[in-house]
Amino acid sequence: TTGVYSTHAAKALPEKDMTSDRLLGLRWDWVDFDRACLRLPDSKTGAKIVPLAAAALALLSSIKRASPFVLPSSKTDGRIVGLQKVWVAVRLRATALAKQRAIEADEPVDRAPDLSRVRLHDFRHSYASFAVADGATLFVVSKILGHKQARTTEIYAHLHDDPLKAVADRTGARIADALRLGSGRERLRTAEVVQLSKHVSKRPVTSS
Repeated sequence: TTGVYSTHAAKALPEKDMTSDRLLGLRWDWVDFDRACLRLPDSKTGAKIVPLAAAALALLSSIKRASPFVLPSSKTDGRIVGLQKVWVAVRLRATALAKQRAIEADEPVDRAPDLSRVRLHDFRHSYASFAVADGATLFVVSKILGHKQARTTEIYAHLHDDPLKAVADRTGARIADALRLGSGRERLRTAEVVQLSKHVSKRPVTSS
């Protein structure tokens, strides 16, 4: 039914960088299971290859192929037209879960996030944010999102600072530890050399 396919679409959106319109129009002949990617024709920036994560592949494999469209309509021979109804239900459910978790954590309910205004398109921003925070370069993210101009992706630049700073902090701490340990070893090694030199200086010199 359309409801089932709408649910599939709602699950797929957080995992992919695609717009909801592109996802709803997805066709089976665009899905390359062997190479784990989508081959999208006629995108705004030309032909586009979108890599598929294991979770996305598993979701696609679970969908029955009853139409040329991955997410077909139950009323026509075409695709699903929109996700508004199912998306409203998803937002309400997500907001309720957020409040429930706040209660379970003994936190103020009014501090729980209100997800009732989250847009479907926001998943593109979330996808990019997670990718950048996980260490992906802005260049790679721009390619995945299909941005023609690098500056379009620069809105995520501040997120790239967090993993970089984390690496810098960890590396700096390890170097500091190594220097502290090394300084102790150096003192010990110097003392050993002094003692050895004294011992050697007392040995008689013999001709070979």
